[in-house]
Amino acid sequence: MTAPIGRRITTLVVALVVAAGASLPLAAEDGRQWIFYAGSYNFDQEPTDIEAGLEVRIAGPWRGFSWAGGFAGTDQGSFWAYGGAQYAWHFSERLAIGPGVAVSLYEHGDGKDLGGLVEFRSNVEVSARVGSRSRLGLAVYHFSNAGLYEDNPGSNSLIVSWARSTN
Repeated sequence: MTAPIGRRITTLVVALVVAAGASLPLAAEDGRQWIFYAGSYNFDQEPTDIEAGLEVRIAGPWRGFSWAGGFAGTDQGSFWAYGGAQYAWHFSERLAIGPGVAVSLYEHGDGKDLGGLVEFRSNVEVSARVGSRSRLGLAVYHFSNAGLYEDNPGSNSLIVSWARSTN
């Protein structure tokens, strides 16, 4: 089933807003990370899809807190744009772990129908510094509409990420 043109335009607009936000100038002490990720969408159920995405994180008002936004898609034509927040507790100079939350606009394409356009993403991520400006991470996240729609099947993803700081 093809999505109405209005939903596709809304998804595109959100993706453009996220990209524009990523280009805002930052003070020298602020940080920005570009995260490239790939993994298994709906990994705990059949069928499992391949997922890939790009995220940007911009340092927030508190240490360890960052604003996050990005877009992703699957090999079955599902795609989404999202914005939210991520927190990282740094247990050492190399190791960090933390939760994140985001609101998404979702189009299922030929993939899993999650019930509607608006979906919520909650995640936990573990990452380790590799080199002076890069991190390698592993994350698990849950996608759900939180009961906004009659159908709420949810989806879980397992992803590997590579982050690069730009400052």
